[in-house]
Amino acid sequence: NSDPATDANTVQVEMYQFGTIIDGSGSIAPDGSIPVVLPGTSYTGTITVPEGVLLSIYAYGQNDGGGYGIRGDGLETWVRSCKDYSPVVTLDYECGVLNTAEVSFSVDNSTSEVEIRYKLVATDFAGNATTVRDWKTIPAGFTSTIFMEDDADRNMEYSLVVESTYNETVTANSGWGATTEQTYTDCDGEPTAFDPFAQLVVQCETTPPVVYLFLDNTASDFHTQYIVNIFDGPDTSSEKNNGLSSTQNVAQGSIINYPITIPVPDPGKMLTVEILASALSTGGESLTVTSEIYSQAGVNC
Repeated sequence: NSDPATDANTVQVEMYQFGTIIDGSGSIAPDGSIPVVLPGTSYTGTITVPEGVLLSIYAYGQNDGGGYGIRGDGLETWVRSCKDYSPVVTLDYECGVLNTAEVSFSVDNSTSEVEIRYKLVATDFAGNATTVRDWKTIPAGFTSTIFMEDDADRNMEYSLVVESTYNETVTANSGWGATTEQTYTDCDGEPTAFDPFAQLVVQCETTPPVVYLFLDNTASDFHTQYIVNIFDGPDTSSEKNNGLSSTQNVAQGSIINYPITIPVPDPGKMLTVEILASALSTGGESLTVTSEIYSQAGVNC
């Protein structure tokens, strides 16, 4: 309504979808009022409408006493179907060993109709941001949840940033196609010790002689998983003895006797015992630190 020299009428605006006034009053103003455009001025408004409707907007001259007068310009347009953006994002952490934490996150894009991308950002107490995992994309309708684990530092803020890569995102309303999930790795006062141990003891008094293996986790603050691999030979390249090998979980501060009896090899023969120990959370998920334990025992029965 920018030219009062040729048209001095104040204008009221009304919008319809399929011939029905959208909110019952004709208002399209964000504050709920009917847009009134004075001579020599302009007006811009934003509303939310359903997909797949016919939208009509009309400008009316305003009567002296208020109300709609003669209808002036009008426009109609079909509101096409818009692509759905609905990723499901989770972000969590667990305090780990040696002053580290483990950040776990998932991004499920299975119900979206647009491709998305995500990145993981760490921010320290001074506000310094570091990209831990740079942009990765997930196609629209991806049916599997992406689950990853990253070594992290304690007492850091981690942000999982998700954005739509749909080429019309930049023209949409503010906030569409962007999601941020945050967590703070507050691990002050949490235990950190991880010091698993194993010991081989040869018992010649039994018939036949046997080797006892003790899995000692008394010096650790974490449950520990011991993977015991036994090989019939002088090193780990020898044939593995699957009957003697197994995996055992030992609680924090505990020690157990390996439940499988290990026979002393015949004279001139050798056994190799390899033990891999990994810290476990209370939920049984493996953390990030693994220790390799070497133990030797001379046998002379």
